[in-house]
Amino acid sequence: MNQNPIENSAIDISTDTKSLIFHSDIVIGMFSSLLVKASLFGKKFLRHIPSISAKDLLNDLNIGKKSYTIAELIFNIKNLL
Repeated sequence: MNQNPIENSAIDISTDTKSLIFHSDIVIGMFSSLLVKASLFGKKFLRHIPSISAKDLLNDLNIGKKSYTIAELIFNIKNLL
């Protein structure tokens, strides 16, 4: 696990997604099924899109608070906690 600049957070790339979602307070993704799963678990989730030019595949669904910069992401995380 790698430590992040946000207190009490970590990135884990070896645990299956269902376990990660179940044990998470907030789920962060771009436009993947991970966000749909988080929604089904009733979890809070954020959408981080680091490239404004990236095609937002979930835009029409109008789900999840979006961020485009690390500063916006940190702000959104703090507002959800």
